[in-house]
Amino acid sequence: MTLNIKIPGKDYNNTLFQYLGTFLLSIYPITFFFGNGVLNTCIILIDIVLILELLKEKNLKFLNCLPFYSLIFLWIVLIINLIFFSIDSYNSIPRTLGFIRFIFFVFAIIYFFNISNGTYQKIILSSWLTIFAITSIDLIYEISFGSNILGFVSYMPGRLAGFFNDELIMGHYYCGFILIILTYLFQILKKKGSFYFQKINLKFSYKNLIYVFIFLFLIITMLIGERSNFIKSLIMVFVFTLLLNRDQIKKKILLILSVILIFFILIFNNQQYKVRFVTQLISPIINNPINFVTSSKYWDHYSAGINIFKDNKIFGVGLKNYRIYAKDKNYKDPSNHPHQSHIEILSELGLMGYFSFLLFFIINIRNSIQFNNIYNSLFKLSGFLFLVVSFIPLLPSGSFFTSHAAAIFWMNFSLILYSKDSYN
Repeated sequence: MTLNIKIPGKDYNNTLFQYLGTFLLSIYPITFFFGNGVLNTCIILIDIVLILELLKEKNLKFLNCLPFYSLIFLWIVLIINLIFFSIDSYNSIPRTLGFIRFIFFVFAIIYFFNISNGTYQKIILSSWLTIFAITSIDLIYEISFGSNILGFVSYMPGRLAGFFNDELIMGHYYCGFILIILTYLFQILKKKGSFYFQKINLKFSYKNLIYVFIFLFLIITMLIGERSNFIKSLIMVFVFTLLLNRDQIKKKILLILSVILIFFILIFNNQQYKVRFVTQLISPIINNPINFVTSSKYWDHYSAGINIFKDNKIFGVGLKNYRIYAKDKNYKDPSNHPHQSHIEILSELGLMGYFSFLLFFIINIRNSIQFNNIYNSLFKLSGFLFLVVSFIPLLPSGSFFTSHAAAIFWMNFSLILYSKDSYN
């Protein structure tokens, strides 16, 4: 068993499966807008195409690596939990058995990003950039006119729905793609070199435009109105910016100050944003941070999850069974999950599941950094930063195991494993 992933070289001939895989990955960001059924169908088709491609090229050794076996180990842990410890096995089956689709999906991204000397990667990322740009324009349209270009209107004041219509999950979607898009934009701009303005004797480097996009995307993230995902995006982009062109300190300081200034101008000139960000978030944290946590609407979810964990410390109650146990034990939480990743894993999988996930991430992050310094690969850095903010303690989150959240998480996780330099 090898530690690193062996990618086929550029001498591989183009195949129908490569075209299909590239097409499916190219439209992947759009499938989120059509619901979990379309999203999962796309992921499964990508998995099938990868397997058929590997069989055709007789390259199953591509999967003979530590990351693949560690994902299989994680899946086995979930299956054992399903068979022996789930309080409602029938309810846990789809989520447990369905985890296998993300195992092959991770390796499909790695495979199609690397083959043909990166040609397919450019096609896929160009498509993602286009979709992300259209989504951003649509959100600006919605904040300007009250509905998006399709006429969708958010049912909650101060929140944007975009193409998700009646589901307010745009913040997580935007957070999941923002660093990938910024990395690809930086690659494009860096190649364009510089432009010289003769009349004013000024040399302009195209790669500096990345700061404009960083500024724009952060403002849009704030306008979406999902405070938790805005904080996550802010942390990710802040660290990403510091490590990008590490010699341009003045430009980064100017960018940070500009974002802060525009942020406060926007929230103090809009009553809905003022309530959400100042009245409900900033002021309570400054006055009494402990009381802010214990009196927030999420505390009941956290408390129920912690109590469920206390009752089932070792093995939890099984995937997707939080809602059942909380109702049966009268924990007074009508929610389907505890709204916090750590508490969700602990309550549904117990300490065995929690430490299995912890071991999995430690092994793969260590392996990734061992073969290629994470700071020298922006895609690796992007995936790593998303993983970190996904597990910030106390910060509210959606369910870690839902199709939407898992599809975004494992997409970003694949970037930690991805790097051409790692596979030489």
